[in-house]
Amino acid sequence: MLNRICHGIIFILVLLSVSLLMSIFTFTLNIQLVEADPGVIIVPDHYPTIQSAVDHAYSGDAIYVRAGTYFERVYIDSRSNLQIEGENPVNTTVDSGWTGSAPGPFNIEDSYNITITGFTITTVGYGVGIDVHQSQYCTLTGNRVLESDVNIALQNDCHNNTISNNILVDGSEGIYLFSSWGTNPCTDNVILNNNITSRGVCVFVECCDDNRIVGNRLSSAVATAGYANVWDYGYPSGGNYWSEYPGVDLYSGPFQNETGSDGIGDTPLFISTGNIDNYPLMPPYITRPWDLTGPVDWMPDRKCDIRDVAIVSVRFGSAVGDGVYDVRADITGPTYLVKDGKIDIRDIALVALHFGETY
Repeated sequence: MLNRICHGIIFILVLLSVSLLMSIFTFTLNIQLVEADPGVIIVPDHYPTIQSAVDHAYSGDAIYVRAGTYFERVYIDSRSNLQIEGENPVNTTVDSGWTGSAPGPFNIEDSYNITITGFTITTVGYGVGIDVHQSQYCTLTGNRVLESDVNIALQNDCHNNTISNNILVDGSEGIYLFSSWGTNPCTDNVILNNNITSRGVCVFVECCDDNRIVGNRLSSAVATAGYANVWDYGYPSGGNYWSEYPGVDLYSGPFQNETGSDGIGDTPLFISTGNIDNYPLMPPYITRPWDLTGPVDWMPDRKCDIRDVAIVSVRFGSAVGDGVYDVRADITGPTYLVKDGKIDIRDIALVALHFGETY
């Protein structure tokens, strides 16, 4: 144990030295608080509502929302390169109230590279928690979406968006991908590492293809209507955890014919024609916060290694709004495992402490 701690300390010092040298020769290290960054709009300090902040933001700005409950519906229409981040998903809530069939809390349309992260999002009625239409390269990550009829939807001509690491609760549909009769389908989207508890179906893919749906915890069935999608990343990365998977884990290997279990079901899970999870994950499937990536970008591989180190170290010293920061590499802040809007010594230390671990 003592050797492991010593190695961790040495490892931190090496990483810090490399990161500081990179900073000296490439850019001035920015360690200011978000209040000092001219590219960051703070709600409610600068504007009282998220919507008013969006309306006054320029491309490339970040909107930082302090803890509190915001009763509003946010519309992001024909915008690009905006990051909207809540202080903490536990106590930063956007509540649209009763919607009937009206829009829900977050509505994105005809937009490019919009990030929504760090919120609890709730609505009552037939609304959608985060509703995305005809938009590309958006990232919806690290949110809790509660009680909506549909938690998150991508509809009509949505491409290359990422829905990851969200907790989706009590929707009739957790994630909904939809195209009107197969025209303008949603393609090449990534649905990764979400925890979905649904009162209906966890994922509903209708007339959309070539989407990657991997690493999710699914409490109930999924539904597909035509078209083929990817439900696993092969062996040994695996597919999704299905609470209703009827198989067992007695064998291992790419063909599941080698002695010993490996955390992957021995038989594929057939969903529909063209939709098969070839390597369903067995319980418990719980990723570790410091396992950020594997050979496939942002797909945890059940170990903490040099790839995870690289993810954090190249972003060391970045903060919300500076163009380098990535919320997925912001592992912890002063409160353990609560993101703080910057990537600093705490994040590097957590990766270093667990370097070399597998699970």
